[in-house]
Amino acid sequence: MLVKMFNSKEYRNPIFIKDERLPSVGTILVKIHNGVEHRVRIKGAAQIEYNGKIYKTLTAVARQITGRHCSGYSFFGLSEKRG
Repeated sequence: MLVKMFNSKEYRNPIFIKDERLPSVGTILVKIHNGVEHRVRIKGAAQIEYNGKIYKTLTAVARQITGRHCSGYSFFGLSEKRG
């Protein structure tokens, strides 16, 4: 069963489910960190553009900006789930 699962398209190409906290496609998030303005564009559920590079998560972008691990949703002020 494991071999069958590994060879399936679904296993090799996981589907990213959009988190409710992530703004809609096209939204630009602006964050000032250490006196520098950072702009992030939401391009899709696992496509977040920062400085011309695509990241899979806001956490990866926050790590790039701060140099340490932190929650991307908290960093950009999106930690509350939207109703």
